[in-house]
Amino acid sequence: MLRIPIAEYVIAVQPVGEHATLDHGRERLDQTTAEVLPVVNQHGRISGVLSRTDLFHASRHSVPPGAPVSSFPGSAQVSSVMTRSPVVVAPSTSVGEAASMMVDQHIHHLLVEADQRVIGVFGVLEVMRALVDAAVATPLSALMTRPVYWVNVDSTVEEASEVLARRGVNGLAVMEAGVPVGVFTKRDVLDAGKDLQAPIKQVLGQRSPTLPAATPAYVAADRAISKGLPHVLVTGDHASAEGAPMLVGIVTGIDLAGAAMLASG
Repeated sequence: MLRIPIAEYVIAVQPVGEHATLDHGRERLDQTTAEVLPVVNQHGRISGVLSRTDLFHASRHSVPPGAPVSSFPGSAQVSSVMTRSPVVVAPSTSVGEAASMMVDQHIHHLLVEADQRVIGVFGVLEVMRALVDAAVATPLSALMTRPVYWVNVDSTVEEASEVLARRGVNGLAVMEAGVPVGVFTKRDVLDAGKDLQAPIKQVLGQRSPTLPAATPAYVAADRAISKGLPHVLVTGDHASAEGAPMLVGIVTGIDLAGAAMLASG
């Protein structure tokens, strides 16, 4: 099943011009179901990709103190922060091959091009849909990332943002009284706007799925897809001091891409 072409799962996305403003790029990114935007030059050829990670780093360096994190200098262009030389594949590439590229290069999305024209994006959420269709049953215990970096639910957006940057990760587990209640991401930082001193519980998005370590990958992928999230928190057999299942790992989109790579043989 994972040898089928990614054309079955590609998300159609209209590219953004490299000279568009960052504010326009952010608006376009919020309007699409994909997690990234292809960037094209004046000739319509792919020159980069714009992600929320790019915007997160731009916000830390270009937004004046006190200004909304989601607002950028009017002259700032997409080309100034985009990731250059993105990985581009053909729609005939198999899901397993695409997943292998993601794992090997630790990237969450591939741009898809046909006849020298970008036609869409294939990302970790699409890999997860393929895992569900193929009923890949690898247990989360064999896939999860450890250690899990976390913050308290009462931490401020600014504090959590600093941890994200320092650890170089896309998300942090959020804990409340010893219980995992969600994952704080770079998107949450951007959505917080100028209220960086707000506790993260005020801006936390969808509650992340929390599942036992023995859960099959396809079950976890299905739960995550239903919430539009590329991650799952994993609990073990032992309880915390508060009596709740203890957090033992996190399964990211890249981890699930690894499951697809292995299942493709």
